[in-house]
Amino acid sequence: MDKRMIENARVKKSIEDAFFTLLKEKNFSEITVTDLVKKSGVARTSYYRNFDSKEDIIKEYIQRLREEIDSAFENSVKIFGEKMNIQTLTIHISYYLKEMHNILLLYENGFGTLMLDETNHYIEEAYGDMSCSSIERYRLYFTSGAIFNTMIQWLKTGAKEAPGEIAQIMMGMLAEIGMNIPKDCLIDR
Repeated sequence: MDKRMIENARVKKSIEDAFFTLLKEKNFSEITVTDLVKKSGVARTSYYRNFDSKEDIIKEYIQRLREEIDSAFENSVKIFGEKMNIQTLTIHISYYLKEMHNILLLYENGFGTLMLDETNHYIEEAYGDMSCSSIERYRLYFTSGAIFNTMIQWLKTGAKEAPGEIAQIMMGMLAEIGMNIPKDCLIDR
């Protein structure tokens, strides 16, 4: 990675960190670009070179987190051989736990829909275009919503259970209601 790319990544991370620090102190709507620039210690031009809006900071954060999860996910699929099992779900849950405070800040500031949309998008990419009927496709969205909501409630109550325990509970609940993802809906990436 060249020096410019390293510096740009540092600037983005500084702005992201400043954003979440400010979000602990203020509502989203009260945070200004001036606040972000002062808190992050970067120039205003650096901010605008990287972001068009505060929402872009959130999207960048979600994208970075997703890339980290993707990398861990791909490694776990190589090890465990399945896309949706207790081990792969545990990896996802572990990342949510690591980012608990930031995820809850976003959720509490009204960005739950944006996060759920990203979860749905992730599921769509993971399982690709399906040859199954559109009715069967809704199983994926139901599963995605159930997992997302369970994760949020788990985090809101202090994440008392271990990630592996929550994964086991979720997989058990999905199995109880017959939410196994149909084999014909699964395609390799």
